[in-house]
Amino acid sequence: KLNGKNQALITTRTHLEHNLEKDLNILACKLKILTKEEQIKFLVEFWENSDRDLVEKCAKLLIEKLSEIISSNPSFVGVPLIVQGLAQAYKDKIDENFEHEIENLDISSIYEKLIETFLNILSSRFPQNPVDNQKKTMSLLQVHQYLAVCLLFSEESANSLGLNHDEDEWPYEEIARCGLIKYDKDGKFHFNHQTYAEFLVSMLIFHILKTVKKWSKDQIEFIFHVLKDKKFQA
Repeated sequence: KLNGKNQALITTRTHLEHNLEKDLNILACKLKILTKEEQIKFLVEFWENSDRDLVEKCAKLLIEKLSEIISSNPSFVGVPLIVQGLAQAYKDKIDENFEHEIENLDISSIYEKLIETFLNILSSRFPQNPVDNQKKTMSLLQVHQYLAVCLLFSEESANSLGLNHDEDEWPYEEIARCGLIKYDKDGKFHFNHQTYAEFLVSMLIFHILKTVKKWSKDQIEFIFHVLKDKKFQA
């Protein structure tokens, strides 16, 4: 209750779950997984367009494509925050060539688009300077990679790879606004889906393989550790 009135706060920002329960001492309820029909309806409404038939066609094509790609975990696409992220990622792609646009869509590009979209949630708050925005976004990506390595491996592993987290620049509460991580009641962070952390680490490894000419001993040991660990094998 606020000022004698019952009020409800509905948000896709998962970091608010901890804040609500801690500061207001109320139970935070989670949104249900959206059905395939609800996912399509959400996309149509989010992509509001004068050509409704075209929007509905694009929405159905995207959801069918996603269902085909992520058949082993169909509920993942139904998470409201995921649907919103994909809706934002394809907002400017709605036209007659949409089917061709998503023709080569795969699991890697899905995660890449989702992470880019979530990082841009904070990027939009930066000063409107393309160069500075790019630097901030890259810094934010590296912080998330640091957190991913810490979660899946250890802080020592992250430090050995030259990753770090400047909490003055990126406080945890600020990072959580992206929607990739959340806090539990003890103030510890978790990724909203572990596959985000796994993809961020894979991006890091790909970057090392592609750009680093002479690998350090720590980089070699880390990469071989990941390759040998059965839990990371597809």
